[in-house]
Amino acid sequence: MVKCKVCGSEVSSDMKFCASCGSAIELDAAAAPVEATAVASAAVKAIPNLQKLLKPAIAIVAVIVVALIAINLFKPSKYGYSKGAVYLTYDRDNDETIVAPTWAAATRVEGSYSTLFSSLDGKSAAFTVKVSGESGYTLYYVDGKTKKVSDEVRSFMISADGNAVAYTKGDGSSTGTTDLYLYDGGKSTKIANEVIDRAISISPNGKTVGYATSKDGNVRGYIRNGKPQELGKDAIPFAVANGAKYVYYSKLSVYYVQRGMNSDKKEKLGEGLSEVLFNKDLSQIIYVSDSDDSARSFISVNGQKRISLSRQYRTYVTPANTARMSYQISASSFADTFYRDDSGGVSRINRKFETSSVVKNAGYYTLARDGKTLYYTKNNRVYKMNAFNADADPTVLVDGDLRTSNALVTSDGGIFYEDYDGLMYKKGAGKAKLITDDYTGRVLLKGKTLLYVSDYELYRSDGGKSKKVGKFDGDVQSIVSDFHSAIIRVIDDDGDEHEYFTTDGNKFELLF
Repeated sequence: MVKCKVCGSEVSSDMKFCASCGSAIELDAAAAPVEATAVASAAVKAIPNLQKLLKPAIAIVAVIVVALIAINLFKPSKYGYSKGAVYLTYDRDNDETIVAPTWAAATRVEGSYSTLFSSLDGKSAAFTVKVSGESGYTLYYVDGKTKKVSDEVRSFMISADGNAVAYTKGDGSSTGTTDLYLYDGGKSTKIANEVIDRAISISPNGKTVGYATSKDGNVRGYIRNGKPQELGKDAIPFAVANGAKYVYYSKLSVYYVQRGMNSDKKEKLGEGLSEVLFNKDLSQIIYVSDSDDSARSFISVNGQKRISLSRQYRTYVTPANTARMSYQISASSFADTFYRDDSGGVSRINRKFETSSVVKNAGYYTLARDGKTLYYTKNNRVYKMNAFNADADPTVLVDGDLRTSNALVTSDGGIFYEDYDGLMYKKGAGKAKLITDDYTGRVLLKGKTLLYVSDYELYRSDGGKSKKVGKFDGDVQSIVSDFHSAIIRVIDDDGDEHEYFTTDGNKFELLF
């Protein structure tokens, strides 16, 4: 065993990267294995007066035990979870966008909404609306209150922590370039001009911005971390970590990752990048590279040389309500995580960043909150397995004639599924219960409450028990959910459409 020099975790000497923080493992050729007594001695010295209170031998054992317990009790979860969401809908009759955060009252702004980006935890967001007769878009920021940021906005990005928004402004009609601004939740500051529209990126903490300029036909990339630093000619940054620790950019259709602002510390990622996904601090990237008419999947850790994934990456498999953005998830590391592969199954990335198959040709799949229990459907059955032990036989939870592969698993392990009798509920070894034999839509709210539509009425089911909920002015047509909230669409007797908003499945707010 050796120690990670960054976080101090113990890792096997044959590992290339630390499974806890993802840092590269540096091995000293003359280093001897670390003995337990040395670890204990260091830990004892860190606790004042402990040596005086306990005999040396007992102290060593006690400290080891306490340290192990502390590691297990206080080790942070690999995944962070979303705390809320912002829902946008358009009231056509009044030409207004309704902004409905799950943690605050709904508000209205003029125009029809265009694009919405939320922070990693979902507690803040930025969006644009198009106002009739005006050029560009109007940018708003939501953090409990809805604040107007600027008119004539062309593109924008919100930081993962939600504290800042980088945006371009200007008509761009003559030069194709715009001015770049940074909004901090209170005011906007212009930080660059003649910026190429959409060629902007922002770090997770919102303090570092990447962009490219076009002046007299010359394209140059920059990273602004307090002050601008040139990245190079023809370099266009597409992602940047806090403090520019890692910079991701393209140059003449080739993509690179660079450690800091030193161009000597760069690695080629490939050409034609797609399906790009970063971990929480942007120290790791998973992607597909379309080079030489063939697509291959790779991972790069801490700006090091890319590692090929043996199975093609399609999409990441995470527990329900994992905090994520379109290009980033809240996982601290991709080690010991899972993704949907090109077999239609699920593959695992282990602590050495090697890939192996967990299950092939799965239908529906979801990962439990513990990060290891995988639920999936296959051959008209619902299975559960420990995804870290692919060789063990999975447990059959539902052995029946499923009509669809899309089962809904609750946070406590209950399963809602559809067979030829209707919508069913089952938990553990208990007997399956028929919920209804006539329904047109179903969603799972906050991982535990099922909402479904039957005969133009809305019902909820908790643990298999159902009841009708809500009083709506018309017939319920459909329902959609984003985990934190649900939207119920209703058509009244005059044919007018209405939308209702709920965060608990009991109280419903009329949006329009």
